[in-house]
Amino acid sequence: MFSPSLPFALADANKAYVRYCSSDAFAGDAPPSDATDGWHFRGQAIVHAVLSEMTRAHGLLFGDTLVFGGCSAGGRGAMFNLDYVPDMVPFGVKVVGLLDSALWVPPAPVLALTCSRPPHDLASHALHSTWS
Repeated sequence: MFSPSLPFALADANKAYVRYCSSDAFAGDAPPSDATDGWHFRGQAIVHAVLSEMTRAHGLLFGDTLVFGGCSAGGRGAMFNLDYVPDMVPFGVKVVGLLDSALWVPPAPVLALTCSRPPHDLASHALHSTWS
């Protein structure tokens, strides 16, 4: 699908690769604070900035199609942002999602301060309790 040679559907499409750098699945929008232990969580702002730059510098316009997606944690971020993306691009840009391995496992919260299990045991417990 992404092969640079024809006849693949996206062979002559413009592509933007954004490295996973936000550590919040591209979902956060919080400044550093006591609640975040001083960390920035600006993933959604990164998505907005990339789409703004694509519009400004590469002419994302009415009638264009934007395939918005990602894989693994980026796929989860794409899944989270997909409903917001049409509001981040010019009117009339068709937005479709391509989510590759966007696994979302909602394990029960684990409080490290009250838990005596080692980390590998916690992960195993969380996965098994989620799927049981």
